Amino acid sequence: MSGKNSVNIKSLMNNLHKRKINTLLVEGGGTVNWQFIQNNLFDEILITITPFIIGGTDAITFVQGRGFDKIIKSPRLRLNTIKRLENYLVLHYTKV
Repeated sequence: MSGKNSVNIKSLMNNLHKRKINTLLVEGGGTVNWQFIQNNLFDEILITITPFIIGGTDAITFVQGRGFDKIIKSPRLRLNTIKRLENYLVLHYTKV
């Protein structure tokens, strides 16, 4: 299921499903996020927008990796809610 430097996400999810674990919260970085999106292993995405500006040419983005070369290949998402919590927003998307 896992190697020295990586985890087979599909194998992990199959193993969890066999153990009757059907809900998983993933708080990943760009590489982990891309693995779940690329393998279509998600139902919803929560994006938090905060008043902090970080980044730069070496910053990790929300999705790292190859990405989709065409918009039509990207998963279709529906914005369900926008929640304001103090000084930030939480956007809740579900897969269509």
